[in-house]
Amino acid sequence: MKSIFYFKIHPVQQNCTKESKVCKKELTIRDKDADAVLTILPTMKLRFNGFIYTVRQLQKAPLAKESFIISQPGSTILIVAKNHGFWVSYDENNSEIKVGVSARFKKTVDGLCGYYNGYNKDDKRMPDGNLTDNTRIFGDSWYDKSVPKEECYQQVCPRSVQAKALKLCNAIKHPNFLACDKAVNYKQFVSKCIESTCECLQQNGGNEKSCKCNILQGFVKQCLAVKPNVKLDTWRAVHNCEISCPAPLVHSDCFKRRCEPSCENINGDGCPVLPDACFTGCYCPEGTVRKGDDCVPVTECKDCVCDSYGKSKYFTYDRQNFTFNGNCTYLLSRDIILPGVHTFQTHGLSCQDSWLEVGSFRLTI
Repeated sequence: MKSIFYFKIHPVQQNCTKESKVCKKELTIRDKDADAVLTILPTMKLRFNGFIYTVRQLQKAPLAKESFIISQPGSTILIVAKNHGFWVSYDENNSEIKVGVSARFKKTVDGLCGYYNGYNKDDKRMPDGNLTDNTRIFGDSWYDKSVPKEECYQQVCPRSVQAKALKLCNAIKHPNFLACDKAVNYKQFVSKCIESTCECLQQNGGNEKSCKCNILQGFVKQCLAVKPNVKLDTWRAVHNCEISCPAPLVHSDCFKRRCEPSCENINGDGCPVLPDACFTGCYCPEGTVRKGDDCVPVTECKDCVCDSYGKSKYFTYDRQNFTFNGNCTYLLSRDIILPGVHTFQTHGLSCQDSWLEVGSFRLTI
């Protein structure tokens, strides 16, 4: 039977050489139905169909909005596929990738994340449907053949670095975290932690403090996602991992909304609560929402207005006033989301019957 791939998710290692100690990583999502390719870059910017965007820019791009709901709660980029029932998150602090699929994908999804059928004994299933007990054979079977094999190099963590990583990972056994005993599998966490901490130590020149704080932050996130009422308020001070946010933002270890409430999304349920999620980062204080780079009460969220009076008086969106006398057609406003492409443009004509043009619509005034 021929397989039909509606979506593919590739964590891609870029700029890997035999000499390099770490690889810069990209995460690519391909939606075949919409012919859309979305890549999360190491800079936390996004490449969509060949163009580079910030998260805020891509949230407004019409073509991207047809396929994806894109948000950035704290240090995490969250992508929700609107038409295919899956989501992907990428946390820049520890390069953690999570993929979630809806129940309707049962028995139809495989890859390095395993064969999703509710039975974990057959998760090492290869693309041809056969099973293997050998982890290396299983992993290599899912190698992306679009990347030349000679460009793939095994990254080996030196034993001395592994020893440091193990010591740092064992910090989760500190008495501060005893309340998380039933929420997190310590053995599994340490096993995964060693590899990511090896990479952290090699990437940042051996700075143990920042790597340790990343470890503990990841552990706290897992704990609070399962047991949100656990009191872990002092762990940052005890372990010298305190974080300062630019005023007026405040730090949260476990923000549970898909995105941060803002003036742009306060209507409807644009930022629903995700009960099993935790996003670490700096957020507006309770009782306020985002407005650009500021935090404001909801009452200050209103549409921006540009005013024109008579033949020459203008007040801009940001309330700058100026006088301009002209006798031609001028562009009053347009969006600048896509380079060279505008989803709306508003023109003013200096004629007896002046009109406004919005996209392909004309309004006579």
